[in-house]
Amino acid sequence: RAEENKPLGNLDFWSEALDRQLQQASYKPDGKPEDVKSATGIPGRRLKYTRENQGRTYRYWMTVFVTDTRVFCVEAGGDQDRFKGKSLETLQKAADSITFG
Repeated sequence: RAEENKPLGNLDFWSEALDRQLQQASYKPDGKPEDVKSATGIPGRRLKYTRENQGRTYRYWMTVFVTDTRVFCVEAGGDQDRFKGKSLETLQKAADSITFG
């Protein structure tokens, strides 16, 4: 999804704002944020979380890219078993393959 970069912020600003919002919604960080690059070389940051729901663990990733005018969020989520092996590699490649106009 994409939103206007308002208020105007950089990657650090938006990553921290989104992290704070997710933690307030009971998402727990799963490791440190990872710096990544889009297919067109735009710097981004992957935020990883877990969340418990009815005794099951779910994972949620948000990869954030920021341009002067837009904030792009590439999201993936699901049962923790889907975030293993070949599926994990596919998720990472898909999130990083985004291109900008």
